Amino acid sequence: QADCDVFMQLVYEQRGHAVGSHVTVHRRGFLQAIGRADGGKNYEWLQAVLDRLQSARVRVENSRYKLTAQLIGKVIEDKRDATFQVVLDPDIIEMFAPSTRSLIDWQKRLMLTRRVDLAKWLHNFTASHGDHLQHHSLTNLRAWSGYNSPPRKFKEAIAEALAELVRVEVIAAPDFYERKHPGTKKAEHMVKWIRL
Repeated sequence: QADCDVFMQLVYEQRGHAVGSHVTVHRRGFLQAIGRADGGKNYEWLQAVLDRLQSARVRVENSRYKLTAQLIGKVIEDKRDATFQVVLDPDIIEMFAPSTRSLIDWQKRLMLTRRVDLAKWLHNFTASHGDHLQHHSLTNLRAWSGYNSPPRKFKEAIAEALAELVRVEVIAAPDFYERKHPGTKKAEHMVKWIRL
């Protein structure tokens, strides 16, 4: 999720620039914008994240298109001025255009303070689904989010993360329930919520 924060901040800073043009990022201000302290260790961390994002290839899909591309095309560091010039892949930026994007409310993402990584993951996950009423099994959410603790702990963690998304008005009315499978005594643990 920290790498995602960097990428989403770059997308945010791209606004107002021509697609395919470079965005100049001042290290100190950029780190502050994503809630990190200024300093040498975080400069090294930011460089490592930019390296990972530049080497990463992702697949993005919306209702019409499926795209496989690099997240970042080019990074030029000015060591004297402590800036980076970053070029985001134009096709990736187009996927974030207002008419097609999975809308991540960046200001609300920055407001998340409890169960931060899981809440951020749920925020992205919720925005990537078109349905306003969303139903998911806890088993699937646990696997998809990469949560490694026991299922009982996951239910506690996801309840807190959902409450955090309610607090910042991303979702409403989360509710845990069991779905019975016809012809068996097995029940699947589920959760539903309304995307705002």
